[in-house]
Amino acid sequence: MSNYTVTTNFGEKDSLPSGNAAKVIKGSEFTTEFNNIATASATKADLASPTFTGTVTIPTATITTANTTTANITTANCDNLSVEKATNDGQTDLLIHNTGTGDADAVLKLDASATGESDIQFLHDGSLGAVISYLADGGSPDLNINTNTSGSVIDLQPNSVNTLRAAEGVVTVTGDLRISDGSVKGEIGIVDTNDVYLADNTAGIRVSGSLTNNMFACDQNGAITDGVTNLGSSTGRFKEGYFTELNVQSLSTGDNTDCTVNITSRGSGDSDAILHLDANDTGEAEIEFAIGGTVGADVIWTTEGNDRFAVTTLAGTNAPIILEPNNNPLVSAAEGQFTVDGQIRLGDVSSTGVATPLAKIGLVSTDEVFIADAVCGLRMSGGGTINIFPVDGDGAGTNEIANLGTSNDRFKTIFSKNALDTSSDRNLKQSIEELSEAEVRVAQVCKGLIRKYKWKDSVERKGVDGSRYHVGVIAQDLEAAFAAEGLNAEEYGMFTRSEETGTLSVSYSELLAFIIGGL
Repeated sequence: MSNYTVTTNFGEKDSLPSGNAAKVIKGSEFTTEFNNIATASATKADLASPTFTGTVTIPTATITTANTTTANITTANCDNLSVEKATNDGQTDLLIHNTGTGDADAVLKLDASATGESDIQFLHDGSLGAVISYLADGGSPDLNINTNTSGSVIDLQPNSVNTLRAAEGVVTVTGDLRISDGSVKGEIGIVDTNDVYLADNTAGIRVSGSLTNNMFACDQNGAITDGVTNLGSSTGRFKEGYFTELNVQSLSTGDNTDCTVNITSRGSGDSDAILHLDANDTGEAEIEFAIGGTVGADVIWTTEGNDRFAVTTLAGTNAPIILEPNNNPLVSAAEGQFTVDGQIRLGDVSSTGVATPLAKIGLVSTDEVFIADAVCGLRMSGGGTINIFPVDGDGAGTNEIANLGTSNDRFKTIFSKNALDTSSDRNLKQSIEELSEAEVRVAQVCKGLIRKYKWKDSVERKGVDGSRYHVGVIAQDLEAAFAAEGLNAEEYGMFTRSEETGTLSVSYSELLAFIIGGL
């Protein structure tokens, strides 16, 4: 649009003298002025429905109704832009409409400066009620949606459905809550209006809520799965788990289907795998064994009954308890009997777990039983010769090696129907001689050494009057009788001195033969 410019100044002609040629008004001058007016008028905007071209600058404008067919604005600078409607009903719109084709965007751009905020403010009757703000003031950029009044909520309503509501302290989601980086990575949802589930693209956990109070494994949509999902992994383990009851069942009900609980220690060195059962007060720590729901055996530890540890079979007649090391059934405990296939060994267990036998109870030739330490013992011939005889540490018979008692550990009384049988075969003896004159004299003296006496320990138990007399010799008197003839009593088998205590003892069978030899 152009402005009107005056070409001929007609007012200046009035001051010119008469007869001056410049004082004459020409028709061409009028034509030029009217042409200037026509040009200016033709390029100015009309008051009604004006059409603008080029760059339009409006310092202050109040527009009641504006219809623009095409307007290209490269830059428009203003401190404040207000769009208001004077009527009391209807709505006021600010429309940014891109009518292009293809990738033609419509953008409302808010660009704050420095530490400022880019805000979209929502007011009602002039009062600020909510704000959408973007700010990057010295930290990570934030986009905040804020309501400014107590009790207010923020609703997200895609397709006019109230999907997410955020109130003070509470976030409510209608439908599923999905956490994603482009594809769904996490989902929290509701199944059948009662069960809540948390899942990723493959599997998750479902909670039954107020119905059965159960937690289930589920798929990505919350549908319950059976025998598919693991709880933890070999490199992602829970530290501890607390249960009132734990049920483990196999997935399949077919033949030969095992159900296993594995407790595996993967550490090195002294790394234990422990099944720890801890009862309370007078309770029992117990492992039960059942088939088809019927308990048939259990292992129990209880502090009742003097700290009792029991391995018990509960069903069946004469149901045994069998120990099978290396699949070899060695021990069987049934009603009223205890059976061992092999040997019972008592011993110390070394750090390698191998017992060093200190005692054995075993069988020899399938019908003879022996009990022995590492060196010697006793063997019962059973249904054979009905003998009890000395053996070595493995139950093999020994001859003239084992003693019955010692000089310090004696049997009190030996009850026997027949006299003792003492070896006397010539083939077993050497240095056979008659008694010397000195030995005969000692034997004759021994007849006068016989005394009656009472044992001190019997007197201590029974008193002097309650204890009985015994008849025999005093070992010291016997020793003195030998010494009187220049003989050493310890060279004779009838006389014994204990190497440990020095206590003396006498073999009366030999002493009697000795005395008879002196007659």
